[in-house]
Amino acid sequence: MDLLDICPDLDKERIHVTPLGVDLPEPEQICNARREAVRQAYGLERPYIFYPGTLTPRKNMVRGVRAWAAAKRIAHVDLVVTAGKSWRDDDVEQAVDDLGVRSRFKRLGEVDEADLPALYACAEALFFPSLYEGFGLPILEAMACGCPVVASKATCLHEVVDTAGLLVDPLDEQAMAAALERVLTEKELAERLRETGQARAASLPWEACIRDIYSIVKEL
Repeated sequence: MDLLDICPDLDKERIHVTPLGVDLPEPEQICNARREAVRQAYGLERPYIFYPGTLTPRKNMVRGVRAWAAAKRIAHVDLVVTAGKSWRDDDVEQAVDDLGVRSRFKRLGEVDEADLPALYACAEALFFPSLYEGFGLPILEAMACGCPVVASKATCLHEVVDTAGLLVDPLDEQAMAAALERVLTEKELAERLRETGQARAASLPWEACIRDIYSIVKEL
């Protein structure tokens, strides 16, 4: 693990890994009426792939935008991001313009946290091509809301996704494009990912995270 790479002399017995958790949405947060209201509020008229996060380089969204734009079988699908202003986000904006997909790229900025469950639930897929993450909580949030996940297999993200999403090489734009096309065109695959994703999210409640941390502190 990264900590041992940095501190090789550290006693392994003193390292405890506790995954974060997620709250499952209440039915009224993702019901059809709520979804429609949120769609209208943010002007989301077309099918979309969702990315909640910043556009800093480690998020890998320049490659992500190129992969999405290259996925010709889903040329009718928008890419919706929630990113506000972030370091070097001009790189992503330039890629959008260079590829001629400005009309399909929706940057919402910061959104009301209460709207996130419906934004996840309305999305055709969560796209999370990050190069590095400490955990990747949006993946778990998306799964909890029944949103299929296409994510990078870099760093810890494969541990969060487990078998409940499609994992791709974040440096391989063709592989990312193919994975997006599969989720959006193969209905049985998308439905399986929704079901396994919800089960995965249910297995990681916040209560378990709190309980693990408490037990470690109590032992100390």
